[in-house]
Amino acid sequence: MSVPARAFTPAVLLLAVAGLTSCGGVPVSSPPAPANTVERPQEPAPEPGADRVHWAYDGDDGPTHWGELSDDFALCADGSHQSPVDLPARVPHGGGRTDVQVGDAEGAVADTGHTFQLTVNDGDGDGDGDGAGTSVIHDQVTYDLVQMHYHVPSEHTVAGDPADVEFHFVHRSPDGGVLVLGLLAEKGDKTPAVQPFIDAVRADEQTETDLDLSRMLPGESPAYSYEGSLTTPPCTEGVQWLVLQERITLSSGQLAVLTRAEDHNARSTHPLGDREVDGTDLRFGD
Repeated sequence: MSVPARAFTPAVLLLAVAGLTSCGGVPVSSPPAPANTVERPQEPAPEPGADRVHWAYDGDDGPTHWGELSDDFALCADGSHQSPVDLPARVPHGGGRTDVQVGDAEGAVADTGHTFQLTVNDGDGDGDGDGAGTSVIHDQVTYDLVQMHYHVPSEHTVAGDPADVEFHFVHRSPDGGVLVLGLLAEKGDKTPAVQPFIDAVRADEQTETDLDLSRMLPGESPAYSYEGSLTTPPCTEGVQWLVLQERITLSSGQLAVLTRAEDHNARSTHPLGDREVDGTDLRFGD
């Protein structure tokens, strides 16, 4: 999803997803209209003010000041169900099941100003399960993939430790609900399936890319499940998060490309408050 350079963000992406943001089928507060950033299907419109107010990951416009930059960003400071969070060492036994249909994700990779994002060409979020990329059926609601982006280091931590990278696969349901599949990555062997995205980031210009997600995502994995928010302004709450326990590895060369492009674009963790982290078993199919 092409967005004006340095104007939008990954999480915004979430909300960008058309009036977007709700979690698990529950419309999130102040749903944004189609936007262009983190969660933007076909250049959905950003949350009010998100495209006009400058924010960053450090300095006076950094995360601790987001809530002061605009009234539309109030939840960044005052929200009680914010993301990311610190996750337990192991996925809690929840007994739930989430079906994930995996396919190819074709679209343009572009610099949003806060991350590099792949906006899926057929990511219509109509909930019919036949969109490109992945479709996730969680709590009897179907979410279609609309975009993917990454953070360095990971935004979610596990038992206090961050991973080297976190990929966010942003999905949208027909009623505007948002579900984000989080995939952690650490230094190790090269994962060839990620290379087309790596090459697009290296090119540093809008590039058409085709990702084989069936080879990028783990074959099976339990996932942490909790309700949270967008991790970028306007920090809209009501977002369903599924963070895979299984990780992928990236070679030092692959990591170098991602970290050169974005050396730090991660929000710090927030208290769980009255929430609980649950677990669900992901069942992958094609």
